[in-house]
Amino acid sequence: MFAPHQTGAAGTTRTSDPFRHDPITETEEFARALNGARLLDRYARMADSPFARWRERIDRDNLDIADPDLCMLGQLGSFNRLSKTLGLDDDKFEGEDYGFYDPNESAYPVLTAAWKYIIEHNIT
Repeated sequence: MFAPHQTGAAGTTRTSDPFRHDPITETEEFARALNGARLLDRYARMADSPFARWRERIDRDNLDIADPDLCMLGQLGSFNRLSKTLGLDDDKFEGEDYGFYDPNESAYPVLTAAWKYIIEHNIT
């Protein structure tokens, strides 16, 4: 495996994936949060979207997926209202698929860390 920007065979430069070796990127929570980031990105492109510039609007220092006011959707407006805007069915726990919440409370710290990582590194 080449290190970032290491010269490879025949003088070519290769850039390794800088996220590959971070343990958070290999969690189920990261995969779900990445799905959520992609969903927010799609909705952010719509006119008058409540998700416009969502990455800039999230306070990463206070982000806490366990808190409905400090979670991703809570910081953007309202968890309940915005989950409906995204078309997520609470009865089917669809928000879980996108990393907006988890019925397993012990997953919240990892899920919060995954969202922070995605925002900080601008991953989609």
